[in-house]
Amino acid sequence: MLLAGLLAVGMIALPEIKPALAAIPALAAVFSRRAWYPLAVGGLTVVVSYLLTADDNQPLAAAEATTRAIAIAAVSVIGSAGAVVRDRQERVLTQTRMVADAAQRVLARPIPDRIGPVQVAVHYTAADA
Repeated sequence: MLLAGLLAVGMIALPEIKPALAAIPALAAVFSRRAWYPLAVGGLTVVVSYLLTADDNQPLAAAEATTRAIAIAAVSVIGSAGAVVRDRQERVLTQTRMVADAAQRVLARPIPDRIGPVQVAVHYTAADA
């Protein structure tokens, strides 16, 4: 959706928008949990970049478009790698929390209501609650 809007705006009024295209795969990496998504968005962004450059009649337009495509591809690969690392860290954090919860249930057994003639009341709240 964002790509279609940028293509329309870029073809109609704003040829200066082309350098900002490299930000689109970076945003896709931030908002997606899938590693393939920044790569797919980056590929579409490269196509949009070349479509926006097709109307240019400047001598350096092809070199500029190629440089922009390389930058978009680099941002897409880095974003995809970041998504993979984030996913791996989230899985490790989930596993660590499960182990900590199990250890807490074993080590922090409930205190009985009475110890001899004394009635005991305890309230425990975990730090992450």
